[in-house]
Amino acid sequence: MSINKDMEIQQAEVEVSFNFEGESNLYITKAKAGGNLKVKLVLKPKQSENE
Repeated sequence: MSINKDMEIQQAEVEVSFNFEGESNLYITKAKAGGNLKVKLVLKPKQSENE
């Protein structure tokens, strides 16, 4: 498949996730945070008007 052609998005998926974690005792406090972003695009060649 060639990327040089005009393409259109046939399908798009976006997945977002976050996580938080905390820990504490008398003297020490810890915290963690994280996140993920996943994007999936399904492309197909754009149909020309002559087809």
